[in-house]
Amino acid sequence: MGKYIPDFLKGLRFDWKDGEQGFSLYCDPLALKADKEVFDWVNDSQLFLAPSWYKQDNKLVFGVRKLTLDRDTRGKEFIIVYRNIKPDPKLGSNAMENWNDIVNGKYPFDGKPGISVKDNTGSVGAIIKAQQTYLDVIHSVYIGMENPQSEENLSRRLDALRQGLSILD
Repeated sequence: MGKYIPDFLKGLRFDWKDGEQGFSLYCDPLALKADKEVFDWVNDSQLFLAPSWYKQDNKLVFGVRKLTLDRDTRGKEFIIVYRNIKPDPKLGSNAMENWNDIVNGKYPFDGKPGISVKDNTGSVGAIIKAQQTYLDVIHSVYIGMENPQSEENLSRRLDALRQGLSILD
């Protein structure tokens, strides 16, 4: 049955460290280590891998396009790592405008935390540099949470996440 497993799943490794409230994940091309400095992970934390077809080096590839981690089943505290791909010009100016915002690191990927006092939520996002860069691919990371307490708390969590995140392609 191994021939039916997609290539990106063949090397998948996940290791949970209960005492440290941390884990490590390898799913080509992503490598991620996170512990309680990012979130207080719990028994019902969830990991989602969103595969997709996309072009890379003029080849069609089936791989991970998005990774989502929910701190718990409520999904109100989460991390998204996303492979942004330059849109085809046929998609129009709106798609290209969104791409240009990402290229230029505009909000929400400017590394500046934002807090809604009214909703008691916060978020922060950033662009992640890959080890090998493709001109038409930019990786981003985004953290959303309830009761963020402060902008400094959000920034600290983003920094901890960025230290444990590697994009290998």
